[in-house]
Amino acid sequence: MNKIKQTSLIVAVLLLLNSCAVRSYYQFYDVASTSNNSGNTEEILKDSNEDCTIDYNFWGQGGDAGFWFYNKTDKNVYIHLDECFFVLNGVAHNYYKDRIYCKSINTGVAGKKTSATQSSTVYYNALFSTTVSTTSSSTNTLFRKEEKVICIPSKTSKYITEYNVTDGVYRDCNLLKYPKRKRIEELSYTLDDSPFVFGNRISYTVGKTGELKSIANDFYVSKIQNRTSKDVTETRYDEFCGEKKLNTRVYLKRGNNNQFYIEYKRKEGDFKH
Repeated sequence: MNKIKQTSLIVAVLLLLNSCAVRSYYQFYDVASTSNNSGNTEEILKDSNEDCTIDYNFWGQGGDAGFWFYNKTDKNVYIHLDECFFVLNGVAHNYYKDRIYCKSINTGVAGKKTSATQSSTVYYNALFSTTVSTTSSSTNTLFRKEEKVICIPSKTSKYITEYNVTDGVYRDCNLLKYPKRKRIEELSYTLDDSPFVFGNRISYTVGKTGELKSIANDFYVSKIQNRTSKDVTETRYDEFCGEKKLNTRVYLKRGNNNQFYIEYKRKEGDFKH
């Protein structure tokens, strides 16, 4: 086989492999505040009063609806999770679920050698404990009950998270699911017609015996875009202290804190929208 035929065969194989590869797409969401129309991202994602500052950063898969709570006072602030809710399209979801966090530690023994410890975390609705032992291994189970009230010391902060805004791709007859490269499929919304209106109801006291106070932070999705992976990713070297790795990696380009995304794959024979 001459060089021309070899080159043609290689090109044909590469084209075939490329056509068979599963393509990735991204659905991007822009978030706006229901109460702050300044257009300033930092102002939209921040709420503050004499007791605290609350910050949001939605960037990530599905949109993390959690929040940073900073205690501005000289006392402990107590967040009452049983009085806190994530609200999505008018439906309230509890932050406190009365869960038990379970961690199992397995230790195997063979002669004078001990295997590495393995652990996993699961949820239980009722408190129980167990230890299983055999001649070669034993399992110890540790439990930690979910906190109903979270203490935040003076001049410190904690991150409270539980829910994503959405976990699935939003579909609309006016939005192509698999757009061509460099073509943006986009829909814009107001508060009245947005498919996702969401926010948090946060209840807290300053000091253990303080008056229960409540804060409401509400947002809505103002824009949805569908893009190809090649439009929104970049290839670069991992670097630390000026030293680069030998191989490159593909990264999603970082969006603003008032944005989030859903990554999805193309399915052959799927609907266009």
